[in-house]
Amino acid sequence: MFYRILVIEDDEGIRAEVLEWLEFEGYIGFGAVNGREGIEIAQRELPDLIISDINMPEMNGYRMLVELRANRATSTIPVIFLTARTTRRDIRYGMEMGAEDYITKPFTNEELLTSVKTQLSKLESVRTNTNKQLHELRSTITHTLPHELRTPLICILGYGELLDMDAENLTPRSIREMASNIVVSGQRLNHLIENYLLYAQLELFSLDPHQSGAYQRAILNKPATILTRTCETVAQRYNRTADIRLDLAANFPTRVTDIDLDKIVTEILDNALKFSDPQSIVQVSTRGEAHWLQIKITDRGRGMTSEEINRIGAYTQFKRDIYEQQGAGLGLTIAKLLTELYGGYLEIESVPDRETSVIIHLLVANPKIQKQEEPA
Repeated sequence: MFYRILVIEDDEGIRAEVLEWLEFEGYIGFGAVNGREGIEIAQRELPDLIISDINMPEMNGYRMLVELRANRATSTIPVIFLTARTTRRDIRYGMEMGAEDYITKPFTNEELLTSVKTQLSKLESVRTNTNKQLHELRSTITHTLPHELRTPLICILGYGELLDMDAENLTPRSIREMASNIVVSGQRLNHLIENYLLYAQLELFSLDPHQSGAYQRAILNKPATILTRTCETVAQRYNRTADIRLDLAANFPTRVTDIDLDKIVTEILDNALKFSDPQSIVQVSTRGEAHWLQIKITDRGRGMTSEEINRIGAYTQFKRDIYEQQGAGLGLTIAKLLTELYGGYLEIESVPDRETSVIIHLLVANPKIQKQEEPA
């Protein structure tokens, strides 16, 4: 495999020398003179690795890294910083911002290439693991889709045939009960189909990251309004409005649309209510941290093991022989993919047979919300 590496360095001599080293080792290298140009090239070329100076005109390395992490197409590209800054604070700040390594100037050919090989090795391991998880998820969907579609459809057809064959002998109450069951099954089938179509669309986006640009520009000014409405709607569906506790203290502009935030929270909250007992509390809270708005949904249900958390794609398929479950388990997977589309991520904390917390991390629209300052 030919790895592609972007070198961002305003010193032409250093940039040319690093590119020469990389190309001699068999890598495909290309350069940029500052952070702004580096972002443009990174979004266009999607390199496997970025090597960047910190002190550069127009846009320094720190700001560039924030922009890269905020864009889904470039958010996971590993970055190695090159800099003359050697204080512990400088190094810690670079790592906290998301840099994978920090090489001080002057550096040798061996130092740089060792770091490059280490980061590319880590990248390959992540890709292998991701492909394995996608294969498992697709296998799960292939095996569960026929069953999940057939179950509500059988209910609809069964009650429909009874009404068609014996309507004149049925009481109004029986007819209402059958009609209600048909509606519930129809809603379940419709939700399932919509989720599969959405999942397919999100998979296509993951294969073509260039299409995600519009998502990175989305801004929702008051997410708490959407969160309140969504929580009320989902809770009413389960007749559990009294079980929801809201603490939406953090409410600032966030990188997401109202429709997609509603979908993300709906799927997670639906699972929280589905897998916890009536009259047990489900907590929904928000807080701000650095560049992130965190939305935390906690239920006091059956919880998840670490193995189950690692297999998010089959979320509601675990222990099917023990638990009566409905749905193909796409809800949490869709919430995860949608969150990542906006440069965010999901975090799951769970204690089996006690509780589960799903934390949605979404980028804030205004970087000034981050209180931490760059090293001078």
